[in-house]
Amino acid sequence: MPSWNDGETSSGERLTDYSSDPPLNVPETMYDPDFCGIATDCEETCDHGEKLARYVAFEGVNTGRRFLGCARPVSGICATMHWLDLEWPPSNSLEGI
Repeated sequence: MPSWNDGETSSGERLTDYSSDPPLNVPETMYDPDFCGIATDCEETCDHGEKLARYVAFEGVNTGRRFLGCARPVSGICATMHWLDLEWPPSNSLEGI
């Protein structure tokens, strides 16, 4: 554990219920003004029973692919996600970079 100059140490007890990392299957996202907000035209809901939000992936070979996912902030997000775009063809992907 870290040790501070005043002799105190950090036990990490307050961090046990919090994770800043989204579930592994939900990619990082980027803002797209043409594809954002709640998907009011979709009947499906997330694991919380709430409407899904529109996202654009910003991670690896999926960068630019649109998907629907949990609309909660990252600290309360569930693993619900549905790709809307097909996988990119290998020639267009960032896999080789």
